[in-house]
Amino acid sequence: MKSLPKILLTLGILMSAGGIAGAGLLYRDMKIETLKHARTGDIALSLGHAGDWRKGACTLFRSGSHAVILSLDGSTRGAAPARYQGALDVEVSSPDGKVAFRKTVRPDGIMLPLPDSGMSMVIGTFDVAEPTEASWNVRARVATPDSAFSAVPAEISILPPQIYEIGSYIAGRIYVLIGMGFVALAGFGVIVFAASLQERARAARTPGNA
Repeated sequence: MKSLPKILLTLGILMSAGGIAGAGLLYRDMKIETLKHARTGDIALSLGHAGDWRKGACTLFRSGSHAVILSLDGSTRGAAPARYQGALDVEVSSPDGKVAFRKTVRPDGIMLPLPDSGMSMVIGTFDVAEPTEASWNVRARVATPDSAFSAVPAEISILPPQIYEIGSYIAGRIYVLIGMGFVALAGFGVIVFAASLQERARAARTPGNA
């Protein structure tokens, strides 16, 4: 069985290398999918104050329908219910300057309840034919303010197509990542065991050892 330590050593190296490489690739894929699913192009607005255009930029990594999201912070807990009576303009342009989305949000189009715990709503969508690393431009402004919403932080953002339910996706991949870690650790244990067998074999061949 002189070859057993060598076989075990090779097996241990393959297990360790495979586990580490697999974990690294999986972690990279998790980061990429998280990035592709994340909201982007965030622009903060104060719905109670009129202002100039606020600008943002984002990279859209997927083709397909992208949602333009208006989010309201829940900092007005306990305030009396109200409806947004102002107006805001939102525009999204492709890297070559073409307008992909333009909308004026008005009370007769979308009614916004004053939140007590925060809320998000889709105000429109636009299509991306081909993903690109070039930046898309997002801009928004409050055209007509509503003083009832002066204390309500708001944000415009872009939501890419959601291929996975990203929370469940990440949770599932974490279990696989842990499994690969155990494989790498087991491989290291096999390497140590193979090294001990080789040492015993050398000691047995040394003259003077029983």
